[in-house]
Amino acid sequence: MNIVASMELYSYWNDLRGDTPAPVRQNIEPEKIRHLLPDLFILSDADETSPVFRLTGTRLYSIFGRELHKTEFSKLWLPQNAQTMVTIAKTVMHREIPAILTVRGVEQQDPTELSESQSPEDDISYEMLLLPLRSSQPSEPRLIGGLFPQNRKHVYIRPVATLIPETCRILESVSTETALKNHA
Repeated sequence: MNIVASMELYSYWNDLRGDTPAPVRQNIEPEKIRHLLPDLFILSDADETSPVFRLTGTRLYSIFGRELHKTEFSKLWLPQNAQTMVTIAKTVMHREIPAILTVRGVEQQDPTELSESQSPEDDISYEMLLLPLRSSQPSEPRLIGGLFPQNRKHVYIRPVATLIPETCRILESVSTETALKNHA
């Protein structure tokens, strides 16, 4: 993790889960992570093709220029990356394993004209953290995620049309102390 907000969300999640693989969604206290809420989202997977956004922070609206509630997670990605990203999200939810990704936001309106090797100066880099949550309904696993821009001062003049994954890493379960110590 390279972004402080990712480390703070991971630390909060890690403290909540204690000795379990994932915390219960109902135990999340939004006021304790109030400053992170604009960048956060919750996905659920009710046996659908793609996980669906259940809650989204206000900055996500600014980034994408639209409401994401009830939108399929796969719709954020280039078609050739969508299934891989759905698999990663479902793995986080069903196996209760956290993941961190670096992704690139592309403002291009026609994603069919993009190639993964393209790197326009206007692209925006993000760190995406995906953390499993336990639900009161075992048939509908969830995750809490954060989409944190590498450059907090970026001004969103044009909405991001699509995301392109660059890296993905499964996170080992480590204590909060160890995670913070390793970053220092």
